[in-house]
Amino acid sequence: MSNQLTPERIKELRDMIAGLPNDPWKGILFNDLLEALDTIEARNARIAELEAALKPFADDAAAYDPDQFDDHDHAYCSRFEVGHLRSARSALQPKEPTS
Repeated sequence: MSNQLTPERIKELRDMIAGLPNDPWKGILFNDLLEALDTIEARNARIAELEAALKPFADDAAAYDPDQFDDHDHAYCSRFEVGHLRSARSALQPKEPTS
């Protein structure tokens, strides 16, 4: 059994819960688990959004390798597009809960 909570594994866990016999314990024991899976999926989506927003900046760092510049030097080879900056700003805005 895998310890990674990939989207496939989360679906597998949901299917396992759905396939259990219907009794009061199922509701009591597994509602919290289903909520936790919802939270994990939402956080995974948020992480993917933030990683996508950071990618143009991380890719641009290669223009300054090897480390011949100080961290406080201004970047002069920037290939950022205005859309990259807007995506980064948008990704850092507080998100309203969906539930």
